Amino acid sequence: MNTGTYEISGSTLTTRPVFALVPSFIGGHAEQQFSLDGNTLTLTVVNVESADGVQVPAMAAGGRAIYTLERVD
Repeated sequence: MNTGTYEISGSTLTTRPVFALVPSFIGGHAEQQFSLDGNTLTLTVVNVESADGVQVPAMAAGGRAIYTLERVD
């Protein structure tokens, strides 16, 4: 669980936590590619770095996390 700011540029969402459950992530950032198709939002996490620029090992090894969210009324 984090809270902070975000910015969108094209299809990239960048989040920057002000508070994070993992303290070393405060001041870091996460980059996600997103697409929206009707009520479905797909987020593909492509990079996560701590405040001191250390990349999450899974991301450094080329790993990706994909989240699919669907709006339900």
